Amino acid sequence: MEIKICGLTRPEDAALAAELGADYSGVVLYPGSPRGVGVEQAAAIFAAAGSALRVGVFVRPGIELLDEAVEKAGLNVIQLHGGESYEYINEVKERFPGCLVWAARHIADADEIESALSCPADRLVLDAANGGSGMVCDWSLAARVAAARPVMLAGGLNAGNIAEAVKSVNPFGVDLSSGVESGKKGIKSHIKLKEIFNILREIR
Repeated sequence: MEIKICGLTRPEDAALAAELGADYSGVVLYPGSPRGVGVEQAAAIFAAAGSALRVGVFVRPGIELLDEAVEKAGLNVIQLHGGESYEYINEVKERFPGCLVWAARHIADADEIESALSCPADRLVLDAANGGSGMVCDWSLAARVAAARPVMLAGGLNAGNIAEAVKSVNPFGVDLSSGVESGKKGIKSHIKLKEIFNILREIR
């Protein structure tokens, strides 16, 4: 099971997450987010994260921003978090063949499962309706999607619920952000990071 630590804003947090075993370091390249960073700041964060793969999270980005982020921050993964159309997802995949393209989806009811399964993204990130809010998604619906294709489970995961979430959904990976923060958005708690990685080592 893969682990992504997202919403990073400080190199020292990225360095610790990578040391603890994070497979992916994620930054939010969207100025409207309280966790948003610029491309140069993202590059500095990634530089501290060693071999962890580099994920840029975007909300309906212009192609110019994607070009800049891929070139200057060395992205391995482009994560689209704004409900982008399937046509746009395909356009991004064609333009950046060296990057994986992930798409965040909120599955509110069973009728949305089929739509999620047909999404052309390389991987789905199943999140709560408001990403980064600390709210959990519907694990029973997420499990149905995860049984059919690889997903990253996100949405309010923390040390208190991660074991139950993984058992319920059996995701390909987990995506952690608010659940490992110090109380200020974008600032990771080193105590919480160590605690949750200790739990994940037991269930990976």
